[in-house]
Amino acid sequence: LVFDSREVSNIGMRSDNPNLYGARAAATLANFFLNRRDSVQLVIYSDRVNTVKKGSGQKQLFELLTALAGADPKGDIPLGGIVEVAIPYMPRRSPVIIISSLDEDDSLRNAISTMMVLEFDVTILSPSSLDFEIMAREKKGTASEIDPLAVEVLRLERNILIQEIRGYGARFVDWKPNVPLTQILMEARN
Repeated sequence: LVFDSREVSNIGMRSDNPNLYGARAAATLANFFLNRRDSVQLVIYSDRVNTVKKGSGQKQLFELLTALAGADPKGDIPLGGIVEVAIPYMPRRSPVIIISSLDEDDSLRNAISTMMVLEFDVTILSPSSLDFEIMAREKKGTASEIDPLAVEVLRLERNILIQEIRGYGARFVDWKPNVPLTQILMEARN
């Protein structure tokens, strides 16, 4: 599991933002895989890189949950740097699940392309920061301040990025904040 806890993941409200949702998703996925008796490794990147080495069992779940609880949204280390550092320590053809809003990272395309060329099974679970921002403004009663043209441009840019990522062969799950994680994961399985 690769979890993006950069500062840009703190968009929205304190109780509803990509960082919080991403941490919950990572915890849920870790628990699922560990219950299947799989080994799980976690890489969290923000202003530094925090790695929980591959392991299994309840002790591993505790270590993963502890690391996720400390994942504060700060910094701006790009995914490309994580790929350069983590790839040499990962077995070939390993499944890699990246949890990221994909915002403000120019290295993203090259990082995903590199992982696909090296035959990793890449899935991206992406909570949409635009949707979190809209949801926060609706709750604050400031939704009328949102420029609809700007929203359309940002959605178009995100859709283009999603198509590029899928073009590399990676799976992409676009996670809307109003849709429960279990529903998203069930749809991704199909």
